[in-house]
Amino acid sequence: MTNTKVEESLGRLSVLRRFPVNPHALAAIAEDLRSLCSDDGEADRLVAAILGRFDMWPGPAAIRDIHRAEIAPQRPRELEPSGCDKCRGRGGWRAVFVVTEQLADGSIKRETVYPTGNIMQAEVEIEQHYAGSKTHRVDTAMVAPCDCPRGMLRREELRQRDAQRQRQ
Repeated sequence: MTNTKVEESLGRLSVLRRFPVNPHALAAIAEDLRSLCSDDGEADRLVAAILGRFDMWPGPAAIRDIHRAEIAPQRPRELEPSGCDKCRGRGGWRAVFVVTEQLADGSIKRETVYPTGNIMQAEVEIEQHYAGSKTHRVDTAMVAPCDCPRGMLRREELRQRDAQRQRQ
């Protein structure tokens, strides 16, 4: 996304009531636009969607939601954001471990552990930590969306599939 397009997008968004004028807020919005939009065309579509839906500035969270729901799904696969070191080669997915704990009251508590570094070593360490526990179980070989932009796209795809299944 070009700097000119960022400036143009901010200018177009400034027609919304209560749009920030603070330079730090504008810089944060510009950074959000750069991280969300892979090119100038996406920025145009995102700004048009925002202006078509709102009269007052909805805030950055709403902008990210609109991008994930309406703009990113239209993106050709080759234009997807790149993954990060944690999900490299996995298309926005990363290995996770789910630790399930059986609580005294009979309820179940689940914790997702996102390993960093060597996954095999992390698995050994987690298994050793919970070895012999009668209340904990470690599920391995699981995947979850990463927290990078490509993973966020995967998370949104999952959310849309789940919503579609619930409607059926």
